[in-house]
Amino acid sequence: MKLAGTIQLNAIDAALLSAVPPASDGLVARHEVLRTALGVEDDEPFQRVGLANVTLPLKRDDLSTAADVEATLAELMSHEAHAAFELEAGRLIRGRLVRLARVDHVLLITMHQMVWDDRSRKIFTRELSELYTAAREGRADRLTPLPIQYADDAACQHRWLVGKMLERYSEYWFRMLASAPTVLKLPTDRPRPAQQDFSGNFVEFVLHQPLTAQLKALSRCNGTTLFVTLLAGWALVLARLSGQDEPVIGTPTANRRRSESAGLIGHFVNTLALRIDLSDNPTLETLLERVNAAALGAQTYPKLPFEKVVERANPLCKLAHTPIFQVIVAWQNNVAAPAELPGLNLEYVGIGERVAQRDLVRELAEVGEAVQGRLIYATSLFERSTVERL
Repeated sequence: MKLAGTIQLNAIDAALLSAVPPASDGLVARHEVLRTALGVEDDEPFQRVGLANVTLPLKRDDLSTAADVEATLAELMSHEAHAAFELEAGRLIRGRLVRLARVDHVLLITMHQMVWDDRSRKIFTRELSELYTAAREGRADRLTPLPIQYADDAACQHRWLVGKMLERYSEYWFRMLASAPTVLKLPTDRPRPAQQDFSGNFVEFVLHQPLTAQLKALSRCNGTTLFVTLLAGWALVLARLSGQDEPVIGTPTANRRRSESAGLIGHFVNTLALRIDLSDNPTLETLLERVNAAALGAQTYPKLPFEKVVERANPLCKLAHTPIFQVIVAWQNNVAAPAELPGLNLEYVGIGERVAQRDLVRELAEVGEAVQGRLIYATSLFERSTVERL
């Protein structure tokens, strides 16, 4: 079986798939955020948690007789990934089980970004495995009850981030971003449109084992991490291309500071702004020190939501680009392995990224002894050949 946001299931017989619906229903019952309705009443937003017996409708498709199974599947996956959600109906997750052949199925699980992050995928995979196994064996699942729900964590953050604590965090980000460049002026293949259209594509790359080993050794010698070293190199490239010596780069942080939130599905990620100082032609050692200091400073003040940072920094906002930064570097250190489901062989299926939330988004992950990554780019600005050179 393939999981794609998505899973591929290679099942010996259809009976093995009978445990998939109760397993997915169990996840919805376990996590309130997956059965939460969002809407507006009297010009005020609301959220309403559905009952625990709410099920996850699982559509079924049979593509086994299609003339081109792979092409039809790709079209179906693209449609599913871009279809709108029924927010007021509490449908923030949906599923489809697609039959490709007698022993080959694809499970499509699509979640709204408001209730999903990379850590959530790992939790989802682990819990789906246990719930599926329990359903197959006719027993109760062995998952530990959740101590809190997503709304409890959000309420705690609201209570904590007030008064002097809010003032302290806001002041840090105001000072850090004061007089920072509004936009990173990278040379583009096409003029920047008056309004972002968010169309994107990506280029994959690998830093093979010998290079990764050298980068790790360099990081150790300078008392920093591999992420900081890679970030410094990227910042240097961006500064030289733009002619600006203080590029601001965004980086996501897991933002799960409470132990109780470790097992929750939900969108906890907050994006931090790193202002990198490349003035005065620094040496490599000095550059690594500056990047490390910027990263540590941001990690000391991670809880102020990005939208509040934008409010406090009050940059000149335009529809043509995102505020504060237009480039993101994401380090994926929680790459989830496919679940282990009895009787099934699983692998993840990539649906491809056709959305660019920023001009450039560089995703990196250490896989084995190499660093793998991809560079997502706005197709309104860049040609693929340009991104390949980058």
